[in-house]
Amino acid sequence: GRIYWLLSAPSTGKRGLTMPAARARLLCAGEECNLTELRSQVLSRSGYHAQAATVSESFALLRTEDFDLVIISATVSDTDRDSLLLAIGNRAQTLLPEALVFPDDLLRRVENLLKRREPE
Repeated sequence: GRIYWLLSAPSTGKRGLTMPAARARLLCAGEECNLTELRSQVLSRSGYHAQAATVSESFALLRTEDFDLVIISATVSDTDRDSLLLAIGNRAQTLLPEALVFPDDLLRRVENLLKRREPE
């Protein structure tokens, strides 16, 4: 099916995407384990070091690890989202999708955010 193909297809320049220059560390935070895990797999198979976590697990990880980008699921409550943003501070970029994002769009958005953070 389509999801399997998206997970198994390597990211190449053919689709307008490029492999990350460095293995950026990404955290996918949310309460829907299937969605955050799928998002993490898509990102990992595209060359990123991505980790899925619930909101409570994300707080623990943010205390002990560094991430380049944190993706907070659209279904996270406003209170949890605001608390996560406070915990992240300026230590990482954040991506707050308003709705479900297709893999190609997610990869493009992640790549663009990380490019902005790279030193020139």
